[in-house]
Amino acid sequence: MDIDAMDNLCLDDLYEGIVSSVYDASVQTVVRVKSTSLKSFWNEELDSLKQSAIFWHNVCISAGRPGSGYVHKLKCSTKLKYKKGIRDACVNFENCHDDELFSHF
Repeated sequence: MDIDAMDNLCLDDLYEGIVSSVYDASVQTVVRVKSTSLKSFWNEELDSLKQSAIFWHNVCISAGRPGSGYVHKLKCSTKLKYKKGIRDACVNFENCHDDELFSHF
């Protein structure tokens, strides 16, 4: 084996070691989330609606999961407001981009 080939093997090993080290460091320090969990239409109002829905759901559980009554109605209404808020925010986000695309035509 000639000297150039040995130098190339040493450089390749060094390169692989550096890349491996950088990758290992990224695995340990960079938070990884699923791309489907990122919702670009999310806002503070949806956070508030979500917290309210979670709160009343937990109250309903602690009350023995009633099938009717005031607590049940509050749980259902906050859940519906939350779902409607998500749907509206998603539609508004999509329409916003549709208008922007349409303006380019």
